[in-house]
Amino acid sequence: MDDRAATETLGVILLLALVIILVTTIGLGLLTQTSAIQAGTERSYLNINPELTPSELTLTHAGGPSFHASNLTLLLRGDTGRDRYTLSDLAESDLGDGTFDTGDSVTVSHGFTGYVDVFLYSSGTNERLYRAVRSTNLSTVSTPPTGGSTGVTAQIAALSQVAEVFSITLDGSGSTDPDGSIVSYEWMITRGPGMIVEDDTATPTAEYQAPTNVTGNQNVTVELTVTDDDGNTDTETFVITVVDIDNATPPNEDGKGDGDGFIDTNRNGVYDEGEDIVTKEQLEAGYNDPDADLAIYPEVGELRATGDPVNITARTITAGTDFRANGDRISLTAEGDIRINDVTLDSNTNDGITITSTNGRILANRTFIEANNGPIELNSNGDIYLESADLSGGSYAANLTTPSATLYVDQLSVDGTLFYDPNNIAVNGSTNQGSVSS
Repeated sequence: MDDRAATETLGVILLLALVIILVTTIGLGLLTQTSAIQAGTERSYLNINPELTPSELTLTHAGGPSFHASNLTLLLRGDTGRDRYTLSDLAESDLGDGTFDTGDSVTVSHGFTGYVDVFLYSSGTNERLYRAVRSTNLSTVSTPPTGGSTGVTAQIAALSQVAEVFSITLDGSGSTDPDGSIVSYEWMITRGPGMIVEDDTATPTAEYQAPTNVTGNQNVTVELTVTDDDGNTDTETFVITVVDIDNATPPNEDGKGDGDGFIDTNRNGVYDEGEDIVTKEQLEAGYNDPDADLAIYPEVGELRATGDPVNITARTITAGTDFRANGDRISLTAEGDIRINDVTLDSNTNDGITITSTNGRILANRTFIEANNGPIELNSNGDIYLESADLSGGSYAANLTTPSATLYVDQLSVDGTLFYDPNNIAVNGSTNQGSVSS
């Protein structure tokens, strides 16, 4: 072989060797990155390395997007309760520019024993970016088995829609643990408005309370974490749509376009196929069913009493439509709550308008109450809400049967004086205009 041929052969060998080295290096890098991602939790959007001791937790950003520390919420949940922090408020942190970026660490003290559930959320959107479960026992540094490996499984049953102001039941009783028992049910909202009403973590049910007012339909994500008697956990999420009643489509039996009311059988404030319809004509002619939960959407239009009185009686009444007493009286009566937020009550007759809840509340927030030529009375055996409402005309009264009730009047505007009875009830809030007096 001459020198030129030998040189060419050597060049080919060196080129192949270089290719092999590059492929090996890239492959190892990909394997390392994949291992780091797999070491996180299934739901992680950030790659976090947690280090837990019996007194401290350190979280190190190991990959993923950067976040300003003021936009990150850290939630620790363990055997003795839960602690919540904003990352920017933690003193023992290495965040020189205020940004939580790759390589940065945050340390927080804790007093938990056993297992600690660690969550990182985006403060603005409530989106969960990271979750892990760690043991405070230094001899056990691995994540305890959850879900599929132990058999403990969280399961949520609930209605998928609820109207603003309404509440629905969240049911975790379908959760299972084949080799033991579930000892804790913890509910939380991870995205969207509203709140969880939870009486006892030892019971599988809780209540989701929708906000009083939303603009457009909004999705809410609720999360259930169950813990069994061995400390194993599993988490399930469920999406609920909060319906903006102002934009909801009512049933329309006669096709005339006005829409109708309906009997809200499952009490979520949303019309579901198959629920009984009550036409606008039936409502104005008088409706009486003390066992019915009656709902009337705003698109139904005004309900008027012209030549005959309009008397509506139900177990609960939710109305987004206006009521105008032009020639005769209007009366709404319910044993439970009467929700008439964001409507107009207009009395142009001596008999006026009477709203009565015999064993519930009256919610008339942001409502226009116009007692022009007749009185308007609100009678309740519970609380009365008139926050941000507008009262004009001069003849209106709030009668609260029980002294333990509260009259809510924050941001209320009154033309003159709103009189209430009895004189020893609690009055909450301050009016924008006018006065409230017993």
